[in-house]
Amino acid sequence: MSKSLFTADESTALKTSWKTLTKAGIAPVGQLVLHRFFNDVPEVRELFYNVGVDEDRPQSLTMESLMKDNRFREHAKRVAYAIDTVIRNLDETDVIVEKCSELGKIHVKHKVQPHQFDLLGEVLVNVIKGALNYDVTHPIMQAWIKAYGAIASAAKAGMKTR
Repeated sequence: MSKSLFTADESTALKTSWKTLTKAGIAPVGQLVLHRFFNDVPEVRELFYNVGVDEDRPQSLTMESLMKDNRFREHAKRVAYAIDTVIRNLDETDVIVEKCSELGKIHVKHKVQPHQFDLLGEVLVNVIKGALNYDVTHPIMQAWIKAYGAIASAAKAGMKTR
């Protein structure tokens, strides 16, 4: 077992806030994140043609429209469960690195660029910040920034080793 990337306080903050964020279920978090990602970061839309996003139809970017598409719901669920896996394994650095590296290998096949993982992180942090109503300087938000940094770092490393 490897040393945890997170302090006890960070681990507690992440687990407690994730429990709050997922009170209505895990999948809705993924739905909010992807919806915001499509709307805030137009450059990624073309990557999501297979989940109902159509750049030529702006109405395809509404949550109502996206929720009608099973492919969107399934992808959003995978996003949320990937975050959940990290949160459940905060004390298992090897598991986090392995799972996130696999994520990178999968995404490079779909022409995802390394910087797009960083863009997703910004969106995720903004969604969490809004849901929890914390400033980005709050210790819980700092823990989330650190956690997503670990996710992105391992995913980007995985993109290089495919």
